[in-house]
This record gives sequence, C-alpha cells and structure tokens, in this order.
Amino acid sequence: MSVSDKPKRRKSIRLPAFDYSGNATYFLTLCTIDRLPIFGDVSDGAMVLSPIGAMAWEELADSELIRPEIELHHSVVMPNHVHILLTIAPVETPPAQTGPPMRHRPPKSLGSFVAGYKSAVTSRVKKEVDDSASTVWQRNYYEHVVRNPQSFARIWEYIENNPLLWDQDRENPISHRL
Repeated sequence: MSVSDKPKRRKSIRLPAFDYSGNATYFLTLCTIDRLPIFGDVSDGAMVLSPIGAMAWEELADSELIRPEIELHHSVVMPNHVHILLTIAPVETPPAQTGPPMRHRPPKSLGSFVAGYKSAVTSRVKKEVDDSASTVWQRNYYEHVVRNPQSFARIWEYIENNPLLWDQDRENPISHRL
C-alpha cells in the first residue's frame, strides 16, 4: 500500500481535554448519506417532511423520553440534514434508603446520543420503507460546544430560520446549481 492509498484521516474538531459526557450544551448537524434530500423539501419557507423525514423527527422527539440525560432545546429536520441544540446533563437519582450507596450512572456521551439516534432512524427506514437501506446518514457529524447565552441565542435563531433561508443554504444542492 503506497502513501497515497492510505485512507485520509479526518481532522478532529473536538476541543482537546473537553468532557463530552459532562454537563454541556451542544449544537449538532447530522447530514444524510451523500447529502441526498430524503427528509423532504422546503416550500414557501417551511419544511415539508417526507415519510423518512417524519421518522427522523419522531425519533428525535422520542430522544428525551429514551435518554433522560438529554434536554432538547430546538431542532429542525431539513431536506438533507438535521440541526439539534441540546444539553446533556447528569440524571439525578434519589439516594438509596438502605444498603450500600447507590451508584449514579454517569450521563451518556454526545457520541452515544448521536449513534443511538442515527441507528434508530436507520432501523425504522429499513423496517418501514426500504429493507435494503444500509444507512441513512453520512459518517460523523458536526458539533459545536455552546459556551454562553449569546451563542445559544444565535444558534436558536439559526435553527429557527433555516427553512426560511434554505434557498441560500450551502447544504441546499439546488441553490449551488443556479
């Protein structure tokens, strides 16, 4: 194998020494495989979900129920990606009445949440739409640690306005052909 045949290593955008399982707020972008617009379309500034897009939305909405350490603040399913603003926080459990001290289960990591969500959507698509589908998602995801209230507000507004600005969005394959 020559040097040029080796797979390219992706540069990590993670913060060095940051605990991604700790009490933090994140902005995520998860893209579909080959950025195909399988989640629906934007019409008059509003997202119209396809059946697969509805599955992506439902699985996201269920995430807080399945994963008590997750608090979803805002999200949007777009034609070929999903934006999520969430917090991972430790789950408090009541102390044990008797016996040895109860172990507190640490909150799950950001990577664990993303893997579980992607897996749930892909499983539903395979079961309900196309059993030959190998995946719905592009490998990896974009993440940003939200560090202050001003950043949180900007990200909230970005998510809120994403469908309205779809015509100019770099993720919109049609806007780049015009």
